[in-house]
Amino acid sequence: MRALKDDPRAIFTAASKAQAAADWMHAQQPQPEEIAA
Repeated sequence: MRALKDDPRAIFTAASKAQAAADWMHAQQPQPEEIAA
C-alpha cells in the first residue's frame, strides 16, 4: 500500500503487468489443432 501513496499510477502499472502475464499464459495453452495432432 505504501507504493500507492508514493506513486498513484502504481496500481495501473501492476494491472498492466498482470494482464501481460495472463496474456502470455493464455498464449502458452495448446490450440485445438495442436491437441488433435
